[in-house]
This record gives sequence, C-alpha cells and structure tokens, in this order.
Amino acid sequence: MGHTPGKEIIMKMGTGFAVLILSTVLAGAGQREREEEQPVSSRDVEFMEAAARAGAGEVNVGHLASQKSQNKDVKALGEMMMSEHGSANDRLKNLANRKGVNLPGNADADSTELQNKLEKLEGAEFDLTYATATVEHHRRAIDLYNRGLQSQDNDIKEFALSTLSTLQQHLQHAERVKKSLSVDAK
Repeated sequence: MGHTPGKEIIMKMGTGFAVLILSTVLAGAGQREREEEQPVSSRDVEFMEAAARAGAGEVNVGHLASQKSQNKDVKALGEMMMSEHGSANDRLKNLANRKGVNLPGNADADSTELQNKLEKLEGAEFDLTYATATVEHHRRAIDLYNRGLQSQDNDIKEFALSTLSTLQQHLQHAERVKKSLSVDAK
C-alpha cells in the first residue's frame, strides 16, 4: 500500500485548515484581551457610579417599603425593587470588576433623603410618598440608562440596554400603584 498523492493533499489541507482555525481562535482571544484592556472612559465611569448609587438607593428604600407598608401593593413594589435592583446591582458590580472600575457602595443623596423622610411617615402618607418617589426615581433612572446606551464600550452598552427594559417595567408598575393609592385616598 503505497503513498497516494490524494491522501497527501487531504492531509496537507487538513493540517492547513487546523492551523487556520487555531490562528483565528487565538486572534479572537487576543482581540478580546485588547478590548478588555482598553481604559473605561470617564463618561462610562460616571454612568456606572451613578447607576450603582441609584440601584443601592432603590434596594434600601424598597426594603423599607416592604417592611413598613401595610398596603400589599406597596409591599410588593418594595420587594420587587429589592430583588430586581439587587440583581442589576450584582451584574453592574461584575461588569465594573471586569473593567477595573471601583463602584461606590452607598446610595445616592436623593434616595438617602427619601429614606430618612419615609422613616418618619406612616400609613397612607408613607405609601403615596414611596410610590410617588419610585415613579420619579425611575424616570431619572431611565434617562441615566439612555445615556449609558451612548457608551462606546459594548459591555456597558449591553448592560444599559438590558436594564433599561426592567426600569421601564418598574416605572409602569409604580405608576399603577401610585394611581391606585390616589384613587383610594379620594
């Protein structure tokens, strides 16, 4: 059984194909490393820091609402804010770690001020104040995340886009709760 030219060509093609695939994979990995090594713009850092503070505030105030309110809809809204903003905060922390960005652990000033105010309120006044603030905070958060969509960093843009739809759902939910509370108060 001798050496046939057809087998030799196939073997050379197979080896060449394997080298081509391996070089493509390695080039792709090198490209990803270069992308991750690029510094994050100051605009992106500002977005990530503002998102972290706002998210921490939603978790803190949501926790207060879930504990303090006697209204089932307000409690549910607070629980949703804790759970879903907590999840978004975790995703943001992971992204920031990959990008080498240190995020603040504290809530934004508006949320801290709201929390202090809510701690002094009771009953229907607490519920309406919380629902109204949640609507306002989510409108601002949607504006913030729309700015995040302008990022040149695809990972940051993806995070902003994936979180934006949740924020819009939160806004709609908070508006419904606020409207039901306003109707109940009349």
